[in-house]
Amino acid sequence: MWVRINFVKNVLEDRTVSIHDTIKKNSLPLFKRQKPKPKARSKQKESALRSDCNLFSRLYIATQHRSGDLDEFFTQENQPYPPSLSEFGNLRLGKKSVLLACVKPAEQPGPPPVYDWKIFDGAATVHALPSSTVSTFNSYAEHIFSPFTVNYLQTSKRVDIVWDTYKENSIRDSTREKRDKGQRRELTGETKIPPNWKAFFRTTPTTKNSLPC
Repeated sequence: MWVRINFVKNVLEDRTVSIHDTIKKNSLPLFKRQKPKPKARSKQKESALRSDCNLFSRLYIATQHRSGDLDEFFTQENQPYPPSLSEFGNLRLGKKSVLLACVKPAEQPGPPPVYDWKIFDGAATVHALPSSTVSTFNSYAEHIFSPFTVNYLQTSKRVDIVWDTYKENSIRDSTREKRDKGQRRELTGETKIPPNWKAFFRTTPTTKNSLPC
């Protein structure tokens, strides 16, 4: 499309290019052309290290001839993305569980008999509650999820269920897209409960409707 627009403008309208000139060949991807295989991670790391070594060598020699400050020299970034946050342009993803080693357990008093407020992680709750005794999502909400919430209202004045929100251009949204796999399905109240409950939540991507609660 862009080549056609340029041809009409340059040849027919402005007449700055002869109609007999050769049109450049477009390297457009075809269906039969296979996608190039991505380089192995070890090869990418080796190539990045060689590039950094060559760059630092040239810059270091330049600072010696120009009487540069080495402390200031090593404070400058030599890559488009900080290596501590990104790997080859992809955001580094860590495990939250490793932070537990940095948290020192503190002595806490015993739990009170009545709480003012209880907050539950909705996704973790659904993962933990069994689903083998129900057949549909409506029955799961009525006989398992709702009784779980009502039971905690006996020892607290308020119970809140917090669900994940995948905002656009957020780390959580990019992580979900990276892990997104499996067959998409629309969930309704009459949808049958999958036989493998944990595998269903682990592999199924974003659904159109949330669980009926």
